[in-house]
Amino acid sequence: MAPPDLINGTLEFVCSIMLWLDVRAVWRARGAAGVSIGARVFFWFWSVWNLWWYPHLGQYISAAGAVAVMLPQTLWLFLLVSFHKRTPRV
Repeated sequence: MAPPDLINGTLEFVCSIMLWLDVRAVWRARGAAGVSIGARVFFWFWSVWNLWWYPHLGQYISAAGAVAVMLPQTLWLFLLVSFHKRTPRV
């Protein structure tokens, strides 16, 4: 286990915790105001890329962290789209 993999993987898992807090906030508010969906889509694509890239580099702790990051981002985007569709327009 290479130290850079351990450090990067740890950072990915900490990022995942922060993202789960965002999922909780969107769930409680039944939406999100003032957020950039484009930024979230970009970071979602980046997390999907990391699912291929980290194993390619042999960084399996980082790959597990990438899964942990991709899951809440996917759920966050799904919830935002779902709540947006249900919100009545004025």
